[in-house]
Amino acid sequence: MKEAYLLTNLSIFFKALFLVWLWIESSNVLEKRLNGGLLKRLLQQGTIDGLFLFALLSYFIPDRSFQFYLQILFIPFLILDGLLPKLETKMKVFFWVEIAVVFAIVKSGLVISFIGNPSGGYYFFGDSSIFISFFWFIFFVSLINLLNLIEGLLFGMTSVLCMTFLVGLFVQSTTNPTALPFAIVLTAFSFLLWLFTLFRVKKGVTSPILSSIIAILVGMLSIIATSKKLALISISITLGIFLIPIVFFSFIIYFTHFLYKLKPTEFAEQPQVLWRFTTRTVNAFALVATITLNVIVSVIVLHPSKAWSIAILCFCFLIFIRITQLIFIKNYKKCKDIIFPLEDFIIMFGVKIFRGRKKRALEIVDSCLSQPYSKMHHLVTPDALCLYKTVHDPYFKDIFQKAMMAIPDGAGVLWASIFLCERPILQRIPGIEFSKDLFQLSQDNNYKIFFLGAKQETLTKACDKIQSEFPQLNIVGSQNGYFNQDEEDAIIQNINQLEVDILFVALGVPLQEYFIDRNRDKLKVKLCVGVGGSLDVMSGNLKRSPKFFQDYGLEWLYRTLKEPWRITRILGLPLFILYILKQKLKQGDKETLALHEITNLNQG
Repeated sequence: MKEAYLLTNLSIFFKALFLVWLWIESSNVLEKRLNGGLLKRLLQQGTIDGLFLFALLSYFIPDRSFQFYLQILFIPFLILDGLLPKLETKMKVFFWVEIAVVFAIVKSGLVISFIGNPSGGYYFFGDSSIFISFFWFIFFVSLINLLNLIEGLLFGMTSVLCMTFLVGLFVQSTTNPTALPFAIVLTAFSFLLWLFTLFRVKKGVTSPILSSIIAILVGMLSIIATSKKLALISISITLGIFLIPIVFFSFIIYFTHFLYKLKPTEFAEQPQVLWRFTTRTVNAFALVATITLNVIVSVIVLHPSKAWSIAILCFCFLIFIRITQLIFIKNYKKCKDIIFPLEDFIIMFGVKIFRGRKKRALEIVDSCLSQPYSKMHHLVTPDALCLYKTVHDPYFKDIFQKAMMAIPDGAGVLWASIFLCERPILQRIPGIEFSKDLFQLSQDNNYKIFFLGAKQETLTKACDKIQSEFPQLNIVGSQNGYFNQDEEDAIIQNINQLEVDILFVALGVPLQEYFIDRNRDKLKVKLCVGVGGSLDVMSGNLKRSPKFFQDYGLEWLYRTLKEPWRITRILGLPLFILYILKQKLKQGDKETLALHEITNLNQG
């Protein structure tokens, strides 16, 4: 009896695999032969793939109630996906369609009626089951939709989740007769689409319709395939998927930031990681992480021996770390052996960023100041958020591109250079420290300096403290930052009459950059430096972060704790990280594609 049961389900699996494979090959041939029109658009955006999945599930699962759920799910999405050509419109409309479809499915009877009690028995939800099921669906849909950001990842993760359900369904004593063929067909469909996408046979499958439909289907499977242990495993794994991005970022940050901090050797002598960061490697990592999570949860739930459970968990963790290294890390190369097209700079975000030691930066500045005035030089000290602003603000980017050089003020700038460019900046140079070095340079060479910005009280206190620390410093004047644009000409005229060498502008980002660029042709100073809130620190009004926070690039955290209003600004940091990861992914995919083209050319 069991053998016949197993053979029947194996037959369904191989039949489904064959039909999906046949569909993928046929759709690719059809798409290539079509020159345009509605049919080609529907093929490219995944509408026909959704229609095929609907037919596949309907064929293998003849249960009428289940087919009713499928009609509620597929028909609205298929119709709207065919009618709406624009991706942006689909994304907005599908959000509400998902909610409506989920509510309709739950209202039709597909609900979580009870859950198992680990100590025995069950918890029944009664009238609350509709609300609990609805929010469970929405949670599932929201989570799985996120996987569609990277091509193929949605199908890879779906196939692993469905395989987990399959294992649970085979080991439990009683099961819903619909659950097993449902899980088998969805596994076959998602696995082959993931495989063909990974090897670039199938393209254009990061479509909103497939993302929404598959997310709801997996949610349906999680409800249909319930048992006490299986429900616990599925919930743990689903919640655990949230840990995957955290593990991923931790791995990246360790090998691009903390690894260099923890080693006592000179930075130039340390090995620089050369990354294998592509769509394929991210897919592989996500699948390995999900499989590892499955094993861990299964061992915790099912294994009777605690000692062996701990041993297996340690083994899984170590193997996972090792496989992750093999997936992402291509090679190591000493920082000093990396060739730089420009000796003192790297180009990142289209901006010329200084990459050397602080001593060399001061030499470059001194060479400009020691020459007779020819033009105004602009020196910027960007952190990660300043660089990210150049992505969305063309005028701000243009200002940075005109600058003489950018001094890397933030730890995020160093991280981006190490990970994105694989050409590391050798030293972070905090803006406040570089300003003090400029004070010392000015004192030694009798350069005239002028302060512009901050409140009058802050400005006066800062000037007094700077003068007491650098007694021979030639501060020829100062002006608070509370003036309007009509008064600028008078202020600039005063600065020019004083024959200022260095103008420190403390109006905050981006106002100080806009001021300097706006008056670029009017200012007759050799060097303009935007110093942001440095005068607040120099005046003593704001305490600088402790050395630990400085060493590990966590000054942003300290300042946010001290000034909670900065939280809105700090929220841009995750966007900066995501932008860097996106650019690295594009870069890695282009390199892989170019390598394939070269290989094919050589073979030809």
